[in-house]
Amino acid sequence: RALLLARQLGDRNLEAWILDGIGRSYRDLGDASRSLQNYQAALTIARGLNDPKLIGVVLADMGEEYRINAEFNLALDRHQEALVVARQISPVALGCFGTDASDLEGRVLYELGRVYRDQNEYSLALDYYEQSMSFAEQYSYFALKSTVLSDMGRAYRGQEDYPKALEVYQQA
Repeated sequence: RALLLARQLGDRNLEAWILDGIGRSYRDLGDASRSLQNYQAALTIARGLNDPKLIGVVLADMGEEYRINAEFNLALDRHQEALVVARQISPVALGCFGTDASDLEGRVLYELGRVYRDQNEYSLALDYYEQSMSFAEQYSYFALKSTVLSDMGRAYRGQEDYPKALEVYQQA
């Protein structure tokens, strides 16, 4: 209903954000096809509006969908695109993302780490987690910092470095 209203109002920005939200909902339901269909529609609108924040968020959401479905090359492609966009935007301009204060660049760096961790590429995962952590600390994004530390612990466990895993888990 919100999508219909946005279309009736001619609010393309709102329409794209709603489509992205619908894509997330389908992702949560495990319907990758519908999820990606809505993300693609949102991305088309975002690019038409030349809205870098919206473009970056949708690309990151697409990357997450591909990661969940073990389409790692596509996940990396979307996240790398999102990272390029994010680095063109001031962190202050981004404001809050989702329910926490993490910004797009920090989120994308974290998501890239997850893609590599899911492929058992723990050193690469940790490299991206460290970059995300640096960003989280620089801008005091505590929710992101805790999330990254938790995933770093998983990566260290994957490397069978249990003392280091315990150390970062205790920081989370």
